[in-house]
Parts: sequence; C-alpha cells; structure tokens
Amino acid sequence: MKIRVEDIPKEGMHLNFRWEQESIEPFLTPNDPYQMQIQEPLEVAVFIKKVGDYIHVTGELHGELVVPCHRCLEAFIFPMNAFIETFLYPPRYLGSSKEEVELDEEDMEQEFFDGEEIDLDVIVAEEIFLNFPPVLLCSPDCKGLCPKCGSNLNTSPCNCKREGDSPFAVLARWKTK
Repeated sequence: MKIRVEDIPKEGMHLNFRWEQESIEPFLTPNDPYQMQIQEPLEVAVFIKKVGDYIHVTGELHGELVVPCHRCLEAFIFPMNAFIETFLYPPRYLGSSKEEVELDEEDMEQEFFDGEEIDLDVIVAEEIFLNFPPVLLCSPDCKGLCPKCGSNLNTSPCNCKREGDSPFAVLARWKTK
C-alpha cells in the first residue's frame, strides 16, 4: 500500500488494513528459509504524521504466521504482535557524500524514502522479519529430529543405536581399544 505524502493531512491519518500472503510474497527470497505462510490476514493499524521535514509512522501489527520449527521441521503457528515506529526522511538527508558513514544507534531508527510516497508494505515486511527470533521453536522443549534416521523425536522415539550422549563418546571407546 502506497501513500502519497501530499495526501497526508496536517493532523495526520489513521489507516487500518489487512495484510495477506500475496502482500508478503515480494519480500520473500526464492528459497525462503522460514517458509512463512499467512493463513489469516494480519491486522495492521498505523498512524502517519508529517513532522517538519520527516514522516513519523507508528502503529501495531497483529496476527498469526505458520512457520516450520527449526528443530523438528513441523509447521506451527507463530503469534505476530509487533509495535511499529519508523521515522522516514526525504532524500536530502542522505547527503551527497559517496563515502561510507558509520551509523550510530539513533540512526538505525531512521529510514529514507523518495520524498513523494511511502510504501507501507515495506515497513510491515521489515517489522515482521525483525520480530522473528533467531530460532523458531514449536515449543521450548522441542526434541527435534534424530540425527541418524530423521524421525521426529516429539512424536515417537526412534530405535537408532546411540553411541553415547556425548559427541566424544566415540573417542572414549577408541581409547579403550
């Protein structure tokens, strides 16, 4: 969803919209490691206000995503509840320098746009990806997959012969020979 800056009233504007699977597809890589699916549309509510030379976007994002567990690979529902706050600056703030510039922590909250329109889909996609934990687990006590046969240890134990609990158990057996 794109909003022209000239269409934003002085008092700001509230927008409520739904974000579906088709909305996120352009932001996914061809071999998306998360295999993310939006079953029910995500609810997005934002408030956009012009403040001086920049645009301040605040809001919330709520819904559920279906993603695979990183340990057992089973799909599970991941609740997505994110707060949105972004400061968008027009291109003149980028400066004309072509040299690399080190950003400080405050700069990380700022984004730039073309000065004419705001793409809310980019902001929503960024918030979704930023709110994923480094490891997605179906439950904190997920047992994962058997490293030998690949069976899901959450649903049934496997009958694979274990070398030992430690990865160094093989070395202990070698030492006794």
